[in-house]
Amino acid sequence: MRFAPYKLINESRVSELECDMQGYYSSSSDYSDFQRPSYHPTEWSHILAEIKRKLALPSGHVSVLEFGAGRSGFPDFLKQELTADEMTRLTIACQDVTLINEPYLKGKFDKVIATSLLHCTLPAGQFDIVFSNQVIEHVARPKALLDKILELLVHEGVLFLFAPRYDFPFYLSP
Repeated sequence: MRFAPYKLINESRVSELECDMQGYYSSSSDYSDFQRPSYHPTEWSHILAEIKRKLALPSGHVSVLEFGAGRSGFPDFLKQELTADEMTRLTIACQDVTLINEPYLKGKFDKVIATSLLHCTLPAGQFDIVFSNQVIEHVARPKALLDKILELLVHEGVLFLFAPRYDFPFYLSP
């Protein structure tokens, strides 16, 4: 028998969960991803390779969206890895569900989206690359979010989702 676990929870409960999570992320001052910039060079190296590949194409411009950015160190990582010319041909946007990190993010990203991707009105086909790092497991409606992200990607755009492995031996989930 095949089933979809998300269908086992009724709509009312999913909405309640969304509201609870939004309340937590909007008011938490001690959430670890809000304390210092993230640094994930192993994961970001895959995105960097794709950025460089796309920068070498005739269009020569790349638009990237990091969703669930928290206090991301991704722009600083790119500044260390790309030339000044490459950086001028790159647009980096980020999204987060809370305004807590907005001043920090506005100083690092070209565009900051401070609302759920499900509720924003971005035009379709806007990004060459979309990625997140340890975010998808925090989402109440993962299928709806993935549908929205696929809509935001250009034709032949690339999606990177990095998530923890809770089935890894000896891993204890927080």
